[in-house]
Amino acid sequence: MAEEHIDLGSVEPASAPPASAERRRLRSRTIVLGTLGLVSAVAVLAGCLFGARVIGQKDPSLTTPATIGAFTRDTRGGAQTADDLSTALAAGVGLDRTVGAVYTDPAAADRSVLLAAGIGLTLSPSSKLDRAMDLLSDSTGGVTGRRGVDPGGLGGLMSCGTVPAASDAPAMTVCGWADYGSVAIALFPRRDISESATLMRQFRLAIQHRT
Repeated sequence: MAEEHIDLGSVEPASAPPASAERRRLRSRTIVLGTLGLVSAVAVLAGCLFGARVIGQKDPSLTTPATIGAFTRDTRGGAQTADDLSTALAAGVGLDRTVGAVYTDPAAADRSVLLAAGIGLTLSPSSKLDRAMDLLSDSTGGVTGRRGVDPGGLGGLMSCGTVPAASDAPAMTVCGWADYGSVAIALFPRRDISESATLMRQFRLAIQHRT
């Protein structure tokens, strides 16, 4: 009986890809992997820097010294007003501890500075600062023309705006600062934003202390 032969056809071995195409694929893969590694490294570095800022700014101490420059702390009539503002700041912003004070200007009694500041860890200083500035909205109609100003050497955020004059109060500038560990707000009657921002940086350096 004759053997049957089944012709399976000729199977040609797959040709290897050209060397140039293989090199292009390897180069593309190297670029992708390198890009992913760079993105990961940048993300890790950003996280480390963020954590370092939080750690460096959290848990400051706050004091209200008897004098700040030419200003003197009012321990009589202004003390209750300062306590009221610091209580409102603690409740409205959510802070662990607050201080408040009125500092009188010896050159002009009607330009005393009212300030309240508090400590409490926050991961969003900008939202805390907005909430602090909004505390004045109910009774004054709000702080208008808010804009960021130089926060000074302690960093964080600082902004100032204006409260229009009312029947029982002059126009005033309101400034606030916020970082990862503290929030403050201050009222500067009869002063423009530029002068008030300069004073706010001076007051902050005298009030806020980091270890």
